[in-house]
Amino acid sequence: MESIHKCMVVHLTLDVAHARREFFHKFVVSFCILGLLVGLHMQIFCVFWDKISFYFLIPQNKVETFIWHQKKITSMHRHMWTWAIVCLFFLLLTNTQATYSADSYRFEWTFTPNVHGSVHVELKVTVPYSINSYQLNFYKGTIRELKAYEVKTGNPVKITKTEDGKVHFKCEFDNAQKGFQFLVEFDYLNYVVEKENEVYSFHFGWTADHDTTHQAMVILPEKHELLSTEELNPANLSVFNGQARVTFHKYVLKSDEFAFTVIFSRKGIDLVEEGDSKFNQKMYNDAKRAYERAFGFYSNLLIKWGWGESESVDQLEDRVENCDMLLADEKVEEAMTAFVSKDYAAAQTLFSEAQGIYRSIEDAAKVSECQDFIDQCTEILELEKYVESQMDEGITYYDLRKYDQAKATFEEALDAFKKLEDEEKAQECQKWIDSCEKYINLIRGMIVLAIVAGAAVVYVVIRRRKNVQKGETEPNEREE
Repeated sequence: MESIHKCMVVHLTLDVAHARREFFHKFVVSFCILGLLVGLHMQIFCVFWDKISFYFLIPQNKVETFIWHQKKITSMHRHMWTWAIVCLFFLLLTNTQATYSADSYRFEWTFTPNVHGSVHVELKVTVPYSINSYQLNFYKGTIRELKAYEVKTGNPVKITKTEDGKVHFKCEFDNAQKGFQFLVEFDYLNYVVEKENEVYSFHFGWTADHDTTHQAMVILPEKHELLSTEELNPANLSVFNGQARVTFHKYVLKSDEFAFTVIFSRKGIDLVEEGDSKFNQKMYNDAKRAYERAFGFYSNLLIKWGWGESESVDQLEDRVENCDMLLADEKVEEAMTAFVSKDYAAAQTLFSEAQGIYRSIEDAAKVSECQDFIDQCTEILELEKYVESQMDEGITYYDLRKYDQAKATFEEALDAFKKLEDEEKAQECQKWIDSCEKYINLIRGMIVLAIVAGAAVVYVVIRRRKNVQKGETEPNEREE
């Protein structure tokens, strides 16, 4: 939807009293200016007369006459200065009264825009003079539910509508006196434009051919916030019943303009509320995502349009950082649980993730603390890997019945398991060592037995040989 600059132009039918007041004001201003000019000329005359008296009367020894002239000139100086000050005072007073006169028309506007494009307008007018009619001129647009009535009595006011490129609404009264108040109420359609995704803009402009006093209140839709204003700074910003209220004040001189633009949205509020809700539920990942989206939303508006405040963006950045801190702390808690449970691989991963978050928020102390645990996990994991390889090697030796080598390998693994404080693995390793020793002892016993048996066999063989030799010797002796 294209942004269309719309203005409301008000013209009032003034009476003769107003014209007389205008004439009197101009007369007083002209008289004061004339008085100032006369005073200025008299001052110049006094200066020249003083010089002339000095040069002409002193040389002629007319000292008394010179002194008399000096007194006269001094008196004229005082009177002229007094006259100039009085004229200047009346000029300023008259101009101030004209500028901030209680006799100016007073307009109290109430605007209630909505995101569907329409604006509900209420205008209360306080009349300073006797008038018979009042006319509102609008740029051509769609106006619905137009009505006007007296504030005091509630009686309806006659309205006549005409169009000639603009839309004119003329209110007619039966000799409305000074202080008379009436209210005009209507809906202006297609008046609110969407500037960005869910960011809306409402512009209002007003001109007249006479001095006026304005007070305007813009009541934003529920849960919407004011992002920025243009043309005129707000006099006040408040919240009532969940709706932000922006107030503008301005005294508008003849042919000047009372104009302002209000930019509002609820997207940022919704994202922040979502983040707060997730944060309170300790769902810090979801909270962080919501805060980051809100941060991106406000940052884009600030950079692209200059809407919003850098302080709000900084606060969201702090919330994101706070979520990061809590997420990192959660990671550390999980890592410590895994570390105590001797799940060093999981602990190392979690400590590394926490360290990355701490590094992003520049917490050097936490980064160093995580690094210490990462180093411990790395050392333990390397030792576990070494132990597992030793166990595999020991079992291989065991299967090959190389029990001495298997025992030595298992003993190295046992020392490592004791360092790791892994009692279960240490007990398993000890069983392997015991089994190796059992077979080693068995083999040793068999070897001893074999040696003894071999010795016995040798002994028997030797005895038999000796007996055989002895048996062969005895027959020979008998033959001899």
